[in-house]
Amino acid sequence: MKKVIKRSLNIVLIILQLISILGVIILQYLSTRKMGVAQYLSYKNIKFKEQLFRHEFLNIYKIVLIVILIVSIILLFYKLARSKSRKLNKGLIIVPLLSVIGIGFILFTNSMELRGYYFFIIAIFLNIVIQTFRSIALKDR
Repeated sequence: MKKVIKRSLNIVLIILQLISILGVIILQYLSTRKMGVAQYLSYKNIKFKEQLFRHEFLNIYKIVLIVILIVSIILLFYKLARSKSRKLNKGLIIVPLLSVIGIGFILFTNSMELRGYYFFIIAIFLNIVIQTFRSIALKDR
C-alpha cells in the first residue's frame, strides 16, 4: 500500500512539473499570437518587477540557485561514492541541471526578450523544489 501511495504521489508531482513548464511555454507562445495574453503578461511583468523581481531580489535568487547547485552536486557525489552499484537516482542529476538552467536563464535573458520571463523563473524554482522533494522523499530504499 505504501508503494502505491509513493508511486501515485510521484506521478502527481511529475504532472505538476510538466504543467508548470508547459503552461509557461504556452503563455509565451500565445503572447505573440493573442493580444489579451500579451497585455496580461505586460501587466504581470510590471507588477512582478515592482514586487518579487527587483534587482536586489534577482541577485538573491542567483545566489540561492548557486547554493542549490553546489549542495545538489555534493549530494550527487556523496550518493555515488556511498552506492555500491554505479546506478544513480535520476532525480539527483535533474536538480543540478535545473539549477544551471535557472542560473543561465537569469543571467542571459531578460523580460524584454521573453514576455513570460518571470513566469519561467517561477516555474524553474517550482520544478527545483518538486524535484528535490521527489529525489529525497520518494526514492525507493
